[in-house]
Amino acid sequence: MEWSCISWGQGVSRRGETDWFSHFSKWMIEAFPRANITARNGCVPGVPSAYMILCLEQSVDHKDVELVFIEFTLNDGYIASVENDRVRDMERLVRRLLALPRRPAVVLMHSPTHGMASYPPGHPRHPGDIYKRFYETLEDVDGAIAQYYDVQMLSVRTALYRLAAFKETDGFRWDQTFFVRGGGLGAPGMWVTRARARTAIGLLLRPFGREDEEAVLEPLPEPMYPALNYYLNLSRSKTGNKVPEVPMCIMYEDFKCVSGCRCDPHREDAHISRPVSQLYVFRLDVSQSEHCDVEVELLPETSSGEHKFKIAGVVVAEGEDKNYLANLYGSEGSGEFGMNEHNGNTKQAHMVQS
Repeated sequence: MEWSCISWGQGVSRRGETDWFSHFSKWMIEAFPRANITARNGCVPGVPSAYMILCLEQSVDHKDVELVFIEFTLNDGYIASVENDRVRDMERLVRRLLALPRRPAVVLMHSPTHGMASYPPGHPRHPGDIYKRFYETLEDVDGAIAQYYDVQMLSVRTALYRLAAFKETDGFRWDQTFFVRGGGLGAPGMWVTRARARTAIGLLLRPFGREDEEAVLEPLPEPMYPALNYYLNLSRSKTGNKVPEVPMCIMYEDFKCVSGCRCDPHREDAHISRPVSQLYVFRLDVSQSEHCDVEVELLPETSSGEHKFKIAGVVVAEGEDKNYLANLYGSEGSGEFGMNEHNGNTKQAHMVQS
């Protein structure tokens, strides 16, 4: 399971068959025929890691998942500073995954950032687009997260750069390995397969023991980046008519910070008239505080004559960029939830062996 346009299957001829994750899944099923294996491609193309913090449960079987691949280096872009909001988002995502009930193994997959899998201006193969140098990527700062939490990391940049950029070896050039039309990017599947095979051989030589189990069950360390821990309390009050059980999100509600933090009162009408997913995302800017009590009040006004409001989830993010959802939901960071992979319009690829 992993997330990004590359792992989703961008450029492949048949998603669910020829993308790298499908190749790896087939190998797992064939290599371990007695195991009960379910492989799920929970990718959503074109979204950053911050999105998956919000929607993790829609992409991961969070109660029983045991192995998760994360691939966001391309979509998270590049920021020159070592400490930035995107690497904080990545740490938050890794922490959420490591805290799942089965304590899954997490592998960070790194693809070249946009413009790196290319050749410099003046080169005969330069595509006329932007060009990024070896260090212009979030991969290295994300690598600190992998080291801090002792999770594995696999890098397309590290594996291919010498052959593709320096030697321009036939068969390994960027235009032959990265987003080849119809074939996608198959190389990660080979590297992941080799890594899993080495792990299996290692377990034969040194079986999983008590020390390994204790390491898996260790509590998570304190966040590597500060200010990742919050306490948020949501209280609910109702006014006006009794809330009927109708399968619709048509309502007005007020959100107010009542203790520990400050925010401007916010009124939201999440009525969606189009036949799409009945989830609506909005942003509430609050002051920094270890304790934050937010009151949610259902109002008698309604834009459709009915009332219902359900809080599906809360995501807390810090930093100077208050509009981190704007690239998904418009200039205000609010809007209806419309990702095809998460509203049922596009099916996620599954493979099952039992």
